[in-house]
This record gives sequence, structure tokens and C-alpha cells, in this order.
Amino acid sequence: MPKVWTPKPYHLEALEFGLAHPKSGLILDMGLGKTAITLAMAQCLRSAGELKHPILVSAPIRALYAVWPTEIEEWEDFNDLCYFNLHEDPELLYTETKPHIYGIAPDGLRKLCESGEIKRHKFSMLVVDESAGYKNPSTKRFKTIENLLYMFPRRHILTGSFAPNGLVDIWSQVYLYDRGESLGQKITHFRTKYCCRSEDGFGWVVPVTRRDAIYDAIAPNCIRMDKREKLHIREPIINKIIVRLPPDVMKTYKEMEREFYTVVEQEGVYSPNAGVAGGRCRQIANGALYSPVDRRTLHIHNEKTAALAELMENLQGKPLLIFYEFQHDLQRIRTILPHAPDLTGMADASRICADFNEGKIPYLLGHAASVGIALSLHKVCRDLCWFGVPWDLYVHDQAISRVWGRGDADYDVTFHYIMAERTLDFRALSILAEKRREQDDLYRAIILRQDCNTV
Repeated sequence: MPKVWTPKPYHLEALEFGLAHPKSGLILDMGLGKTAITLAMAQCLRSAGELKHPILVSAPIRALYAVWPTEIEEWEDFNDLCYFNLHEDPELLYTETKPHIYGIAPDGLRKLCESGEIKRHKFSMLVVDESAGYKNPSTKRFKTIENLLYMFPRRHILTGSFAPNGLVDIWSQVYLYDRGESLGQKITHFRTKYCCRSEDGFGWVVPVTRRDAIYDAIAPNCIRMDKREKLHIREPIINKIIVRLPPDVMKTYKEMEREFYTVVEQEGVYSPNAGVAGGRCRQIANGALYSPVDRRTLHIHNEKTAALAELMENLQGKPLLIFYEFQHDLQRIRTILPHAPDLTGMADASRICADFNEGKIPYLLGHAASVGIALSLHKVCRDLCWFGVPWDLYVHDQAISRVWGRGDADYDVTFHYIMAERTLDFRALSILAEKRREQDDLYRAIILRQDCNTV
């Protein structure tokens, strides 16, 4: 039975901002209702006669199936909105019945653009859900949508992870709503004005002295809300589970780290550069290596698997969500959890998540980059385990949002990081903290400028 949507004060604040700023970014943490706010915006525009054509929503596939239609069905206020999922059936674009909202994945949008079909239709608004998916301006998905922006009188981005890996990530996202008005018409303009080369000479960074200029440029058209402030949730508990690698394994690790070469199962493994060697060091820390010859798994140790088994024993059957990074991680996890569902790539993920939330399944597995969006697993799960520590803050934060930050303040959530002593696992956790500080600086600057404009 649909419920009446009763907006909280922060919902109304974001809604009013979006209506007043037709080209803007809603930088709201997960759990603050970005989708419902956008649907309310659509209803307001319909009532004002400003929504003469459909809205196009570009979103990750899981969001197209599990978030947008669910929000429309859940709230009585939005039940009359007609939603067509073009990922499910692209032919819906050609029906005589025109919906209020079309949903499409980035790759599907690219195909429609290549065929020329998308330009034969009119739209009133573009909504880019999880805009960090467009953070790389050199990708085909960005170049596709870049050429379509002129078609939309209104453009909004929705994200809770605006700059997960540094301020260099925001140019393309801001461009999606303002077409270069704030930060430059081209990425080269942005880099020339705000960036300098990173220490390794391959990437770009924004020095501290130029950050305020970026904050000033984007703040007028962005609204930022923090779930910790709005929902009064508890900070997660961090549990570092330290494992000590056996001497022979540590010797293998150090050989790869220092000399880019080691021998595993009588097979020589050579790394051509530091980047490849670093990736292989992380594999060794987790317990195995891919053969560079035929991609078969070269087994090295089971220390992290044993630590995971001990964690499960200590939790005494409480629900646990486990994220792995490499397929050989999954193989070893399967030795102690042979029947736990792996959400990665599963067509019936929604049903499995429902069973997990009802307590029918005690353990769930998944690759964070694949299942970290649009799944809600917080109803019974209070523990999340990282078999290997990720380096990408966007992937990390999307994953932890499956169980943390949904407005429930009466319980604690614990993140368990299984970390190999004296390895890059510790560096990865440090890198995540550094990236979070930079992103938080951006968020504070936007909020500060919001408050100044309100006074």
C-alpha cells in the first residue's frame, strides 16, 4: 500500500534549491532521499506547466530497476508518474504513449546516440544519478552525453560522492549541468587554471592554493547535505583485523615489491613497472596471484581466509556482508562459505537481498565495484567485512552505504578490514583517509558558502 511522502525540512530545502536552480548539483549523502526529492521536483514542475516533455534519467542499471520504480510505487504522491525503463526495453522510446520519466544506463544512452534516435525526441530535464560515473571526461560515455546536453533546458546531477578521488574528478560532473560555465569549457582549460602535474608526472592534482577558487566557482549551483548531520547517525566502528604473513610469504611479497619479480609454484612472475608490481603485492597480501601466462590462480597462503573464519565465529551467526577484490579471493572464501550467494552479476539480486534482509541468508558476498550501488542491506546487517582494502573512495563509500547511514541511530555498524601486516593494505587505508579529507574540505566549503548566501 503506497504511503504519503512527508518531506522533512532538509527535503524541502533541497527541493526548493533544485526548483530555483535549473542547472545544479544535489550533493546529498545516500539515505537523504535524492530520488524522492527529484520526483517531487517533477511533480512541482508538472503542476506549474513547466514539464512539457519527459525527463531523461541516466543512472546505473541497478538504480533503474531497484530505485526509481520503487520510489514511484512506494509513495502515493508519485504514483501517477509514468516511468519507462529503456534498459529493459529500448523500444519503449518509440511508443505513442509518452511517460513522464525515461530511465537509461550510460551505455544504453551511447547506443541511442550512435543511432541518432535520441535527438529525434524532446525532453524537459536531464537527471544524472550517480554522476561520479561520468567523472572521466575521456570516456565514450562522457563524450556521448556531452553532445546531448543542449537538448535539456534543466539539468541536475545527483551524487553523494562528488570528489571521491580528488578535485580533478569534478570538472566533468559540473559540466553535465552547466556546460563549462563554472570551471571551463574544456578539461584542458580546467587543468591550466586550477591543476598541476602530480608527483609521478602522469596525473593531475589541485594544489591547496587553488581550491578556494574552485569552491567559489561551483558553490552557487550546488547544495550539500551530510547524513551524519541530518539523520544523527552514529559513526561506524572500525575494526582492523591484522594478520601476519608467514616468513616465506613475506619474502615473496618483498621480492615483488622491491625487485618486481618473484617465483610462485615454480613459475616466475615479472612485473614491468611499479603499478603492476603494486597490484600483485596486493594480491599476494590477500593470498594468491594470477599467472601472467594463463591467468590461472597461483596459491600462496590462507591467512586472510582463516581471519574471516574467526570473524564469523566471533559474530556467532550474525549477518555479514563480505566484499572481495579478486576472483581468487572469492575462490578461497568459498572454501569456508561454499553456499553464500555472490551478488556480483546476479539477475535475481533483489530477491537475494530481500531474503538477506529477512534473515533467511546469514552471509552475502560481492565485488564492491559491481554491487555497491542501489542495494539496501541495512535492515538486519550490522557488520561489513573487507577481505582486501580498496583504494577507490567512491567504490568504498558506495559499498559501506549498503549497511550504514540509513537513519537508524539506535545501533552500531562495524566495518571489519582484514589487513596483512607490513603490506600495502595499510597504505590503502591511509590513501582512503587522505581522499576523504580532500572531499570533506570541498563539502564544508560548499556548506559554508550556502550559509553565507542564506544570511
